[in-house]
Amino acid sequence: MPIESASYISELDVNYPLGADDRSTVDNHLRLLKLVLKTQFPNFTAAAVDLTTTQINDAVYLPGSNVNFLTFQQTTAPTGWTKATTHDNKAFRIVSGTVGSGGSVAFSTAFVSQSVSGTNTGTAISEAQMPSHTHLQDGNTVLELAGGATSANIVGGTSALGGTTQATGSGATHTHTFSGTAINLAVQYVDFILASKD
Repeated sequence: MPIESASYISELDVNYPLGADDRSTVDNHLRLLKLVLKTQFPNFTAAAVDLTTTQINDAVYLPGSNVNFLTFQQTTAPTGWTKATTHDNKAFRIVSGTVGSGGSVAFSTAFVSQSVSGTNTGTAISEAQMPSHTHLQDGNTVLELAGGATSANIVGGTSALGGTTQATGSGATHTHTFSGTAINLAVQYVDFILASKD
């Protein structure tokens, strides 16, 4: 009987070898089985495969780890998994280095519409910062004369005498309020749960 041709398990024919086949034909079938197994599982090394049937069926077991986590887009964990509740209302972050966690503000608190308002730092305007300006005196000017103050009337409405008006202003600081369009940080998201393998 000719030897069947196969490279993978699914290609093997359960009807061979036949009961009437001679020993050499059976030997060839045994060699074929070895070839099929090595082709089907090329990365198996000289070590025992100690996974349980459940672990193989789940296909999520990570060798060397006692706790394994996966994300699920559903409220409850599937059968055989336990929902983890350590982390809640947090974002996922992809990193190229060492993994960790951080931050202090909950996801839904940080990503909401934030108003823009406030005041700037107080500042005093110096004389050099003021625009160039003068102050006019009216027709009645008080002149400081030797022996006392005398009121004199100056015709024409403007004093022809040199001098300055009385200083005014305190040099106190002041602020400017500001406002703007609210920053909408309501980022779209999809919820997942984190569950560990039982």
